[in-house]
Amino acid sequence: LFPTFFYPNGYVLKVAQIHNVDVRYEWYPDYGDMIHIGGFFKYFKNPIQQVITATGGSDSKAFTFINGDHAYVYGAEVDVRKNLGFLDKNSSKHIMSCFSLVFNAAYINSQLTLPTLTNLVKTTKLQGQSPYVVNAGLYYQNDSLGLSASILYNVYGPRIYAIGNSAYGNIGEMAKNTLDISISKTFFKRLTLTFSVQDLINQANRLMLDIDRNNKFQNNTADREILNYKNGRYYTLGLKFKI
Repeated sequence: LFPTFFYPNGYVLKVAQIHNVDVRYEWYPDYGDMIHIGGFFKYFKNPIQQVITATGGSDSKAFTFINGDHAYVYGAEVDVRKNLGFLDKNSSKHIMSCFSLVFNAAYINSQLTLPTLTNLVKTTKLQGQSPYVVNAGLYYQNDSLGLSASILYNVYGPRIYAIGNSAYGNIGEMAKNTLDISISKTFFKRLTLTFSVQDLINQANRLMLDIDRNNKFQNNTADREILNYKNGRYYTLGLKFKI
């Protein structure tokens, strides 16, 4: 057993339990099209959470994991998939029928209750849970040309990276936008060339300290940035031959 500030004699993490209830409305207006709208509620028993623990030094900090007592999450989401062929249904070329748009968005609210431990806050948001997530994608598929491509966008809202205590506020991970692009071309029905770029925007990963203890992570306020770095873009070029 590894001793920590909260558990000097050591502690073994319990397996978290999740109970989930959701309701969903699904509509399929046309071939390949869909609209899903839903709501959900999740109850967590013993959720595993990353927390900040004091160490030696005036501003020295360390992280450890503990079980929360319980938590709940609820929200709503929408999923849409739509072929864009309707934009040129009166045209003889039907170029837009090769394009499909996919969209997904979710709003999430959470509440976490922690066990009674020295200097630890009692309630806060669930660590790692963003208040919103948005995904969107534009796909192109032309089998006669052997050509396919996609543009994928994602953004998640600011979320708690590590839960604070009475002497140190929560550390938050700021919202981040990502954009991925991929292209694939098949030659002679056997040779396929692919090219992709991940994280084209290359937005910085930023951690903020919630100094004013309002469970929000904001610029131009009392909150302080404590980490800022970029992952860099990731390029891939591939060649595949089918025997």
